Amino acid sequence: ITVDSGSFILLEPEKARADGYFINKRNKQLLVYGLPYVNEDTMQKLGDYELFILRKDFGESRIKIADQNLVSPKLKDQKRASAEYLKVRKIIKNKTEEILPEIFNFDTESKHLFHASLAFAMWTRLQGQKLNNDQISKAMLRQCLLIANDNK
Repeated sequence: ITVDSGSFILLEPEKARADGYFINKRNKQLLVYGLPYVNEDTMQKLGDYELFILRKDFGESRIKIADQNLVSPKLKDQKRASAEYLKVRKIIKNKTEEILPEIFNFDTESKHLFHASLAFAMWTRLQGQKLNNDQISKAMLRQCLLIANDNK
């Protein structure tokens, strides 16, 4: 069976010999099988089925942001965002202390590891938004400086 990368197909469960999500179509139960995204045409065996998965070019989605202040905020907007961030952080801290008090009882080394994990997650998300390393570094440094100044 020839199929497109990233799509799904309906298969007879007895031939597919796989668990998953089933639907009834024309009084027949069928397995809904999601296909992987592949970078090159690939043959995959699933039970009695041989699936020829065709590479598919999904293109690249790019947007242009006309308001550059949304890309590189002005200083007054950075200060406002930092103030809002600190308010939200306080609310989250209070709620988190109610729900997850063990985080705040970490020893120093565990706290550093936890913060590093959060920073890595933030860095990864910003990279996913197509910011380059220089833009991410500057944004994170600005945020850290604003937080440090507010905590004095």
